[in-house]
Amino acid sequence: MDKLSSNDFIIAKLNIYDYKNDKNGNPQKIKYFMLLDSEYNKIINEYSGELDKYNLLNLFCNIKSRIFINSADTLVSERKPEVSYPSYKLIMEDIFIESEKTLRKYIDELVNLDLIRFDYAGDMIMKNDNGKPIRRKANFTYILFKVGWEEELKHAIILFKNQKRAMGWSFLSKDKEVLADEKRSITQKINMLEKLSKEKNLTQSQIKELRLLKRKQEKWKVEYDEGIDTRKLEEEKLKSENPDKPLFEIYDDMGFDAKAERAYEEEQHINIESIGIND
Repeated sequence: MDKLSSNDFIIAKLNIYDYKNDKNGNPQKIKYFMLLDSEYNKIINEYSGELDKYNLLNLFCNIKSRIFINSADTLVSERKPEVSYPSYKLIMEDIFIESEKTLRKYIDELVNLDLIRFDYAGDMIMKNDNGKPIRRKANFTYILFKVGWEEELKHAIILFKNQKRAMGWSFLSKDKEVLADEKRSITQKINMLEKLSKEKNLTQSQIKELRLLKRKQEKWKVEYDEGIDTRKLEEEKLKSENPDKPLFEIYDDMGFDAKAERAYEEEQHINIESIGIND
């Protein structure tokens, strides 16, 4: 640069895309999504609430970057819901929010700003080999706020339930989901008290409360199998029912594009390692 003069004209090509081949061998852009000026302005320039604007923007970008987008030439009959299903844990790790309660405040604020909408399929149950039930809360399904979001989100939830049922899950009725909310609340209180105990001594009432909450938590652990790898169970069931297909093709047929890509990459990695061992 020090050899350039003020009269030199430079043309530079900005390379902001990374590419990788998908399971069909077609190059796909990765690590890229579009943030509109209107979305940015609504959060940074127009929002006047108490939450941190940049955390709010970070969360919106995190959700939007994960949303599936149909290509422009996709037939109407073949279009898939433009939604995403990231877990609380994944979002919190990405944007460094430590509390689920705090994260929910930010999510609700994005709804108030008419940037997103969300819903969830409910609580899921799967029986383990030993007959002990596994209980999980379905991730929220997020969609961008737009005309027709209601029907698209409703369709996405139905599709998600059908996909999960194919993996061996069943869904609880709404009245039984209250127990899961109580369980999550108790887990949050335990984490808060344990964190507080590391910073300073707990009062006698707090110690008593922590013991009581832990007893309740242990009761749930006896009732439900909490430590199981549900992804492994799902994949084993799918492969047993489709023995002639690789996992990424099974996921692709079910409409799980992200899982299909992940399975394809993992299977490719295993094949490469096998070749290395044989060599």
